[in-house]
Amino acid sequence: MQTQGERLEEIITVLKLSREELAEKINSSVPSISKVVRNKGNFGIDVYINLITNLNVSVNWLLSGKGTMFIQEKASEHDAKFDEFIKEKVLSVLIEYDIIDAVK
Repeated sequence: MQTQGERLEEIITVLKLSREELAEKINSSVPSISKVVRNKGNFGIDVYINLITNLNVSVNWLLSGKGTMFIQEKASEHDAKFDEFIKEKVLSVLIEYDIIDAVK
């Protein structure tokens, strides 16, 4: 079974991003990404949210390795609905606690 670090490395490879480009897209740093890839650390919740919302990564796949990597039309309706539900709930909590501004 893949580790979370291996899944992150797979995202980098599939999207053809450098670690610097990924860091910019998910509001993280190259050292943090490197730690996660090496399974020596974890991201904060905000970075996970950015992976989900900015790169359309499936919550299920990101956390468990199950299902498809990205939320897409080809994914099962159940997975897509679950991912959308998670995105909405996490975003609402972040907004409620003034961690991020409301999305316009």
